[in-house]
Amino acid sequence: MLFTTWKERGILFAIAVVTCLIEIITGVDVFLWLFK
Repeated sequence: MLFTTWKERGILFAIAVVTCLIEIITGVDVFLWLFK
């Protein structure tokens, strides 16, 4: 996927990092929970 601006990349990167941290802390696979 290509994004037009670095701001969009930064936002998506931040979301990915936060999601990973939540998974580590809670032990819940957030992505599977959201998209199941």
